[in-house]
Amino acid sequence: MRERVLARVRAAHPAIAADGDAFIAWLEARGRASEDAHVEDLFVAFGCISHDREAIAALERELVQVPAWVGSIDSSSSFADEIAQTLRTKLLVGDAPKIASYEGRGALGAWLRLVAVRAARDLVRARKPEAALDDRMKAPAEDPELAFLKTHYAGVFREALESTVRGLDAETRAILKLHFLDGVKSADIGALYRVDGSTIRRRVAQAREDILKDTRKRLATSLKLDAEEVDSVLALIESRLEASISRFLRTV
Repeated sequence: MRERVLARVRAAHPAIAADGDAFIAWLEARGRASEDAHVEDLFVAFGCISHDREAIAALERELVQVPAWVGSIDSSSSFADEIAQTLRTKLLVGDAPKIASYEGRGALGAWLRLVAVRAARDLVRARKPEAALDDRMKAPAEDPELAFLKTHYAGVFREALESTVRGLDAETRAILKLHFLDGVKSADIGALYRVDGSTIRRRVAQAREDILKDTRKRLATSLKLDAEEVDSVLALIESRLEASISRFLRTV
């Protein structure tokens, strides 16, 4: 196996001079010591960690696509340049460069795209911080009754929803973060988990349904309301559900 893996990566990247024995040991330490479909991309990542010039050059060739990756967020060249520079720093600099977290579960290009989109979203959020949940739940001034109901139940709703989101399994939370926080397409998330985009869409839809159902139960218990009253409260708040889920996903 060792010889076949090294033959593959040398054939794919003959200019990368990273040590083969060290690469195999690195794979074994990460539990990836097999003829992985993306072992060639793992070799590039290892080369970057080893400060191999050709590996870094290969990474740079991937980063040429940054403008296309983040164009739907901000199409300006200055924004793309800033994200590309941010990625270079995150991926290559420091004692624990982010490129070391690439596990080869999907193509390196797809993984880099997710990292780029997340960096772009973080930058936009830093420039335009979102309003607090309570502020987002306030009703227009011309509808005081609706404003009262939303304000009255906001605290209980927040606690119920936060408990529900924290109870999700780690993989579901990771998928929801990519979907809600980073705006990553289902097909690209699927590439990371080696499933079809349709599977990711079903998982997101099911998670949303489960969150709403569990939040409903928690509200009923906390407020001691009957089913019809709980549904009335949720009808007021459900329009903000995805924004609220996004807020809590940032804390877990």
